[in-house]
Amino acid sequence: METLKVRRSVEEKPRIGVDLDGVVFASFEKVRRIANRRNGTKVPYHQLKDYNIHNCMPGSSAEQISEIFNYLWLKHPEEIKLIDSAIPKTLRALRRHFEVNITTAAGKGSEQVYPNIIRLLRENRISYDNLFHVRSLEEKISLGLDIYFEDDFRIHELARMKQHVILMPQPWVIEYLKNNPASQDRDLMIKPHPSDLKKLNGSLYGKTAKGISILPGDNLEEAWRNIRILMLQGLKR
Repeated sequence: METLKVRRSVEEKPRIGVDLDGVVFASFEKVRRIANRRNGTKVPYHQLKDYNIHNCMPGSSAEQISEIFNYLWLKHPEEIKLIDSAIPKTLRALRRHFEVNITTAAGKGSEQVYPNIIRLLRENRISYDNLFHVRSLEEKISLGLDIYFEDDFRIHELARMKQHVILMPQPWVIEYLKNNPASQDRDLMIKPHPSDLKKLNGSLYGKTAKGISILPGDNLEEAWRNIRILMLQGLKR
């Protein structure tokens, strides 16, 4: 695991892990366009209802999709755009109250991709405390962070008892939650009002914490607007 620590906070703050692909950057959209062009298909984004998007794209394979992701991260990271131009401002605001960690498996954890991750974060003015370049979702969970921003719904099941999950409303996440609306171990909150989280604020961290999963909106831009409100008004200590 490649690790870069930009700043060590003297204060004890709740620790956030922010994924990149599908959370901060619209890389899935770029991959979809390239795959459609190569395969002569016209699959719209809202039809990507499986995290393994090749299953939703005729003519695509897991190998092809992986190759396109690697092509972007290794050769043309400048083509990977922000999901929302307000994300850098939101992350800067969150750092006042949280330790913000980038937790990404871009390029499947390849060391060759690591410099491009740093370059892309710098060029987009993404503010963070630590960067963890991991090889798997399990490795992210093992970091022991308090809150994870993710588009891989498997984290909903892998997260530990005291870890919270912000699930981005990607088509595959919404499809998963539609088919798996409840979990024995975790509460799921869909578009909660900040006051709902304030009621839970005393039990979000520490010994009494019980992990919850949150779907903060119906689309990605709305989700990031709500994250700013929820994290600063509801989840803030």
